[in-house]
Amino acid sequence: MAFKKEHPYISVIIPVYNCPHGLKDTLKSVIDQNYPKDCYEILPIDNNSTDETPEIINRYQKKFPNLVRGLSELDIQSSYAARNKGVKNANGDILVFIDADMWVENDWLSKIAEEFQDGKPKYLGYNVEIVSEKKNLVSLYNKYNGFQIKRFIEDHHFTGAGCLAASREIFDEVGLFDYNLISGGDNEFGNRVFDAGFELDYTSKTKAYHPARDSFYSLIKKTFRIGRGVYQLKENHPDRYSYLERSVFNTRYLLPDPPHILKRVMDHDVGIKKLTFPLIKWVMRIVRHIGYVYEKGRFEGK
Repeated sequence: MAFKKEHPYISVIIPVYNCPHGLKDTLKSVIDQNYPKDCYEILPIDNNSTDETPEIINRYQKKFPNLVRGLSELDIQSSYAARNKGVKNANGDILVFIDADMWVENDWLSKIAEEFQDGKPKYLGYNVEIVSEKKNLVSLYNKYNGFQIKRFIEDHHFTGAGCLAASREIFDEVGLFDYNLISGGDNEFGNRVFDAGFELDYTSKTKAYHPARDSFYSLIKKTFRIGRGVYQLKENHPDRYSYLERSVFNTRYLLPDPPHILKRVMDHDVGIKKLTFPLIKWVMRIVRHIGYVYEKGRFEGK
């Protein structure tokens, strides 16, 4: 599918679960685009929220009936399943994904559309900046270890599912996200796109903003989920991820990073951050392994 036109039709897909305030910020910024309003649609997908999130979606749909079209995914509790519902119902030549707690600049869609002007089917990661009003150690650590999209695309052939733009043709060719994965579905999908021979690219011309995790609990919760996703990737896609197999009792996953890795963290700053960042990184390494072991136990117990 080639679409060499100035304003290709874009579908913005926003999965959301119990995030009413974050969704408001996302919708406001996506509505306030300098891209022609008749050239894009906004698809917030409620993933069985138990709070006022569905009401927020309905409110914006009524206020902007020609722009916002609310959907729901109530059968499968998974952000990837919600994204799949958006893909199936989207009308766009380009599908752009963003998470419900993010916000963007008003030229976000215009800049993304420019990247697709050559008409080639494309998988594109865009820039994300982590923002925090709090200046505690956890938020600073999260900011330092945040979305390294360019490196992910170049070294690992994927971008996060919340900062992805892709041609419709890519989904027609390789299929949808694997909704069985609790984490790592963006990794698996990007690798599938790469194996199919499509172009994977990155743009720094536009950016989205993501709030930092500013509590140790939220950081642990995310890292534990990532560890579970690592095992699920290995188990559900052994042809591609068998190398992720790890021994439960291998101390390599419990020890701190080697000196050449820690040096990058230690050199980042001075004072308390210089001392605590390596410690936080080590704790997260252990938590990730615990998540892997937990998921392995769940699979073997079935």
